[in-house]
Formats: sequence, structure tokens, C-alpha cells
Amino acid sequence: MSEANTIWRAMWALHSMPEPARTDLRSRIAHASTASHRFLAEAQNADGGWGYRPGDLSDIASTCYSLLALSAMGARVNQDPLVRAGVSHLISRQDPNGGFTAPPDQVAPRPLPFDAPVFSDTWALLALTGCDSDWNW
Repeated sequence: MSEANTIWRAMWALHSMPEPARTDLRSRIAHASTASHRFLAEAQNADGGWGYRPGDLSDIASTCYSLLALSAMGARVNQDPLVRAGVSHLISRQDPNGGFTAPPDQVAPRPLPFDAPVFSDTWALLALTGCDSDWNW
């Protein structure tokens, strides 16, 4: 349900293309990346996380998707204040047992929420790994 999920998938696809394929599209990829980074900067909440849509309360899934999108664009925790704030928010939401709890998510357009506890743990680990650099957790 998070808008950041779509941004992440688009950035992942664009930045995963082999270099020869990217050459002709370089300016368009740069424009899409700039627009996506700007959107995520404007949508980030004061607590460092993101919600489903701009203005929504921060949630684990949307924060993970936003961090994954930024990571796909090459942003890292020691270089980008959006990533740094997002990672700090995500870590602050970690459960005492090490996991992450998130509300059920769904894959549009079907309104069928799925609730798998490992879902939020998996996305959080991917997001934290993707944004990692030389930052001391």
C-alpha cells in the first residue's frame, strides 16, 4: 500500500540495468532518481520514517521501502541525511526480541491484507543491509 514500494521497484530496476543499456537512458534515469529522492525527502516524517503516503504516520514497511529506494539510488547512511534519519527511525522501532512489528500489508489492487510476521523482519534486514556503509550501528 506504500507509495515508496513503487519508487523502490522502479529505482531498483533502473539502477540494476547493465551499463551499456543505461548509457542511452542516463539522463532519464538521473531525472527519475532526482524526482524520487525529492519525493522521499518531502514525504519523510519528522521522526525519520515514512508512511504509506505523504502525511501518514510512519510505519515499518513504508520506511523500509523508502530506504530500499534510496539504497538503489546509491544513497548510504554515512552520506545522506534522509537515510541516516530513516535508519535511526527503523532501529528505534525494533522490538526487544530483535524483530520488527508492522501492520498487515497488501498487494494492490486487491484489498486482501496479508499478515506474515517474518515480512517486516525481512524488509527491515534488507533495508538496513542496503543502506549500510561504515556507520557504527
